[in-house]
Amino acid sequence: MRTRLLIFAIVAMLTEIGAAAETPTPPSGPAATPAARSPAARSIASVPDGRARIDALIRDLRSRRITLTEQADGWWAMQPRKDEGFTLRVNFRVYPLTASEDEMWRELSQINLAYLLNVQARLAMSYPSARGPLPAGTRLEDVAGRRELMQAFQSYRVAGDDR
Repeated sequence: MRTRLLIFAIVAMLTEIGAAAETPTPPSGPAATPAARSPAARSIASVPDGRARIDALIRDLRSRRITLTEQADGWWAMQPRKDEGFTLRVNFRVYPLTASEDEMWRELSQINLAYLLNVQARLAMSYPSARGPLPAGTRLEDVAGRRELMQAFQSYRVAGDDR
């Protein structure tokens, strides 16, 4: 009986040691964050001219009668019509001018949100989503202004850029 208990204790101890050796320690610190691993990942504030590039895009959209206002949470909202109980919202990402298209797509593939990429402008915009209930029977794809916003973003070109 003692031999069985001793064997059981040894097996349990070896199993525990083996499990601990096989379990990798997760990385910690700044290098563990996706933004640190990807040279293209940048918030608007971290790219030197990020705010100016977003402001230029917003001015261009305004000239096309698409008005976006920045929200406290960093998202941008379209001005809703008075009869609508919802708001269309988008999120922007800015990339350094040196970022390649592959780097931008690679970084966007790590985010659990679908984005449109404007390679020439080095900007990404999330697909417009609705905050608030849509009217019964209305599909998001059919909401007024959604398609126009996506087309305007895709056709946006930086002034003086002939790429």
